[in-house]
Order: sequence, then C-alpha cells, then structure tokens
Amino acid sequence: MLRALRVFRSSLGALYYELFLLVGVNLAWLGLSLLVVTAPPATAGVYYLANQLAKGETVSFSLFVQGMRRYFRRSWLLAIIAVVISVLLVGNILFYANFANQWVRLISVFWGYVLLFWLAMLIYLFPLLIEQSDKSLLLILRNAALLVLDNLAFTLTLGILLLLFLLLNVALAVPLFLMAMSGLALIQSKALLTVLEKYGEPTGAPE
Repeated sequence: MLRALRVFRSSLGALYYELFLLVGVNLAWLGLSLLVVTAPPATAGVYYLANQLAKGETVSFSLFVQGMRRYFRRSWLLAIIAVVISVLLVGNILFYANFANQWVRLISVFWGYVLLFWLAMLIYLFPLLIEQSDKSLLLILRNAALLVLDNLAFTLTLGILLLLFLLLNVALAVPLFLMAMSGLALIQSKALLTVLEKYGEPTGAPE
C-alpha cells in the first residue's frame, strides 16, 4: 500500500513540473480520440511520453507523435482485445444475473471477480506495450496477469488511487479535459517501473 501511495505522490509531482506539456498532450489526445481511428494510437502516444517521463528523461511533444507512429497498429490490436474482453465479461455478468434461480445468479459473482481481475490487468497493458522489448500481445496479456497476481495489494491500492484521481478530475470538470489521460498514463507507467524493479528486468515482466 505504501509503495502505491509513493508512486501516486511522485506521479503528481512529475505531473505538476511538466504541467503545460502534459496539458497540451492531453488536449491533443482528446481531439484525436474524437476521430476514433486515431484514438488507440493517440493513447499509445501518451503512454510513450509518460514512460520516458517516469524514467526521468527529458520529454517533449514530439515523443507523443513518435509514440503514435511507432505503435499505431499494435495499439489498435491491444485496444480491440481490451474492449472485446471487457464487453464479454460484462455480458456474462448481466446474463447470469438475470436468471431466476439464485444458484445460477451466483455465477455472475464469479464473473464479477474475473472482471475485477481484468480491470487490474488493464492498469499494466499499455505501459507494458511501451516498456517490453518483446511486443507480442499475448506476452503483454500474460505479463499483465502475472504482475497483478504477484503484486495484488499494490495493484488494488493503485486501482483505488486511479479511481480517486478520475473522480477528482470529474468533480473539478475542467481539469478532466486538461490532465486526466496524461495523469493516468504517468501514474500507470511509474507503477509498472516500480513493480519491475524487484525482478531486475527493466524491459519486461517476470518470466
């Protein structure tokens, strides 16, 4: 829990020091996301820049553009996988929850836990796409699952903090459009680098 809080606090500090750049990137991401076709690449661009910032590197808007170009195809594939799995899990929950038999309805509880685990995996998907040297989507999914299982308390705490960050942005309304995506990407990128430290592999999750 303390590690997650430290990651969250240091991410907010980095967000403050690069506020103008990250606001600009966030606005660019928002505009490109409205076009749909550029939404996943724009998301990858944000995470690419956030990855470099999380490592303490000098960052500029050009990194956002570079990330979009480099991960255009893979970001789309990863986004499709994320959406399809999310829809299937929610569909399973709703399907079993509507049965009259209470024992059958309990199956929806099982799928609810699976959905919770999947949401935890989502924290690591795009950061892994950027950080891993092997860009295999199956390996990204596998490593995301392993990271959640091996860092469960850290990941769940971080998930709560990410939710609070989003709710704060929603409550403040305007900042939602100015820093939400950039902030999330930075927090998630720092979180990935933090958990990878214990494996001694800077560019991959545990084998």
